[in-house]
Amino acid sequence: MKYRFVPNLQSLSYNNEVFRLNQEQTIYGVNESLMRLLQSEVEKLRGIVLSLEIVKDVHPHQIWIGSEPNEKTEHQFSCQQEYMIEIRTNHVNLEAGSEQGLFYAIQTLRQVLIQSEDGSLQGLAAKDKPALNYRGLQLDFSRGKIFSLETVRQVIDLMARHKMNVLQLYIEHTFAFQKHPSFCDDVGAITPDFVRAVQEYCEQNYIELQPNFQSFGHCNRILTQPEYRELSESDLYWTLSPSKPETYDLLTDFYEEFLPLFNSPLVNVGSDETYDLGLGLSKEWKQRDGKGRVYLSHILRLRELAKKHGKNIMFFGDVLINYPELLNEIPDDVVLLDWIYDPMKEYPNTKEFGKSGRRFWVCPGTGGWNSIFPRLQGAKINIERLVKTGLQHGAEGMLLTDWGDHGHYGVLSANFYSYLLGAAVSWEGETFDLEEFERGISDVSFLGGPWVELFNGFASIYDLPAIWSKNRSQCVIALFDEPLFGQTVAGPVPPENLLPLEPLPPEVPFAMEEEGHHWMRPIFQLTDEVLDEIDRLIRGLEPKIMQISDQVARMEFEFMANCFKLITKKTRFGKQVREAFATRNITVDMLLDFELEVQRLKQSYVRLLMNFEQVWFARSGEAEIYISVTYFANIISRLDYVHQWLARQRKAMNKNLLVDMDFTTYETVGYQSLPTF
Repeated sequence: MKYRFVPNLQSLSYNNEVFRLNQEQTIYGVNESLMRLLQSEVEKLRGIVLSLEIVKDVHPHQIWIGSEPNEKTEHQFSCQQEYMIEIRTNHVNLEAGSEQGLFYAIQTLRQVLIQSEDGSLQGLAAKDKPALNYRGLQLDFSRGKIFSLETVRQVIDLMARHKMNVLQLYIEHTFAFQKHPSFCDDVGAITPDFVRAVQEYCEQNYIELQPNFQSFGHCNRILTQPEYRELSESDLYWTLSPSKPETYDLLTDFYEEFLPLFNSPLVNVGSDETYDLGLGLSKEWKQRDGKGRVYLSHILRLRELAKKHGKNIMFFGDVLINYPELLNEIPDDVVLLDWIYDPMKEYPNTKEFGKSGRRFWVCPGTGGWNSIFPRLQGAKINIERLVKTGLQHGAEGMLLTDWGDHGHYGVLSANFYSYLLGAAVSWEGETFDLEEFERGISDVSFLGGPWVELFNGFASIYDLPAIWSKNRSQCVIALFDEPLFGQTVAGPVPPENLLPLEPLPPEVPFAMEEEGHHWMRPIFQLTDEVLDEIDRLIRGLEPKIMQISDQVARMEFEFMANCFKLITKKTRFGKQVREAFATRNITVDMLLDFELEVQRLKQSYVRLLMNFEQVWFARSGEAEIYISVTYFANIISRLDYVHQWLARQRKAMNKNLLVDMDFTTYETVGYQSLPTF
């Protein structure tokens, strides 16, 4: 038998021996907690209860199953996370360079147990270690959703089983500060007790919980509060001004309450996307010294504040990379975070960070934000290529980012594929193979059965013309788009040479949303052919959704399927109404039919809203659910207006009055779909 592993192993060879688990065998070792963990996994997966015996004459980071070991082995390990496994007829031997490495050996043996249905373990010898020392995940805790402790523990379990070792919870305003309660009231803010509970569970699973607190840009929720407005760089209320001494008094207060809760020596201070820096209070400073120098000054102040609590800082390097001459001024204890989420062939910034000689991690993304289902095809390319490029240029780690922009309306389980992908690539490095990875997660993870087909099936929707965009998708725009005049209903038809994952055709200009800061692909109409294909794909996926054994995950995938079905239903309705009025061939019966269809659409949106709330509360407290619920309220209200307008046209026709065939009385009043910039 040949086993599959996620992550795959660095070195693996098989022999002709077989070890057969039975109740008479014993687990020997020194580390009782890890021995009990292995005992629990054997019982859970194979129904066999092995006894435990503490022995002194073994390697300190060794666990042995079988008859008592008669000699002490001394294998050499090149790093603390390295481990080896040997399966022979009479024993199973696990050894590692540290307790953490031994934990990883157990996770690998666990995958062997999953694939050994009768308890017969194929003989083998394996040695394994990670390509990157740090393999992390960042969960967004600031865009509306605050995951429950139970959910975070489930994510930690998933991470640990696939050898990830860093977790960050992204915080902008959602920590319950005692000194500054105004901006964290009524947002479901996490408490010190929550942090301690997460940290304890992380440490049990050899994961480092690193503090994460935005300390420059992304401070809108703080800076719009009356008592902090004077600290805003500009009337954008986005960036803390480095020109105000009071900014550092505020950050001192934040750090004093937040940082001592964490055992990690690192803190992520964010500091990305400082759009308005140098445009307001620091304008003269920028004119005198340059924007890069203003930015660097603030970063060095953050470093000083963090040092008071025994922490070294890491920060997102998207601003400073524009001033490569300043990279050499970054102290050696600072870690730069190289984030980019595009599916690019090459990553020049990563090479630049490597050339600088500074410490840095790469930060790919799940592609799950601003979308119903993640832009998985792009995420696959982004995660694999960015991590491999980082390895080539000296990166120390990977931090996979899972954002929740504009209300965090995406569902957690839709990102599980990306979590495991990030774990596998950052462990395996250059040897990673996507096809082998997908075969592996079908065999050894809880994503077996229909999961890979579901992920790739939903992802194929984003291969359709006009759906994919690097930071959003038109599916979620279509879900909440204006029913008759939205761009996905009445906008331009996508050009034939518009392809997913590829640059825009040269004749198509980029667009900038009203409050956005990034040039985006324009919004195109969803054609009848695209709508038909979405319906076909969802029909094929629905039976597989019913095979998901996890109740919450099944509910989440059902919600996504319902979103796509409602997208096609509403978009087709809008097109039918527009086409009917364009022909001037309207009858009273036709208008009544349209009114009935609008009523059914409103019912569908109310049901979808209830479905959304059910999905939300399965993973999170209330937090800021109102952000996403408002989108549903807006489209339901808009459909109500459509119903009233159609009724007015019907009544006019009944009275032989003029019917508004050109929609001159139809008022959109500036209605827009949800923001996705």
